[in-house]
Amino acid sequence: MASQIALLGADGGDLQALLRALEPRLRGTEFFAQVIDDGAALQAPRLVLLLAATHAADEARELRWRETLALAGIGYSVLHGDEASRLDAAWRLIQPLLGQAPSPDPRAEPGARWAWGCEKCSGPACEHRLFQGL
Repeated sequence: MASQIALLGADGGDLQALLRALEPRLRGTEFFAQVIDDGAALQAPRLVLLLAATHAADEARELRWRETLALAGIGYSVLHGDEASRLDAAWRLIQPLLGQAPSPDPRAEPGARWAWGCEKCSGPACEHRLFQGL
């Protein structure tokens, strides 16, 4: 049975470009990408990708999508940036569904370290890293 990857947003041209870029990558898998114009068309999607508004005129539509998804209890990921950045982000989110490790984020700095901020962690190694930075 095919699983839906829903593409949502305000700018239809950007959505269609993302759809065209994803289709060949999804060919031969159980997944298909679909541009959704109406919340009623969301049929238990496996992944929901919301393109962030790039123009002030699109912000109201993005907000409506966020409200629709929140009311339906559907999780989603927001894609920002230009067309290439959005495709990279979308593909990194899809790869684990295909059983693949996500591609490295090209924007990540080599050697960048995670900053821990948990207060309730009792793991000794985690606490060591936390207090080492003091």
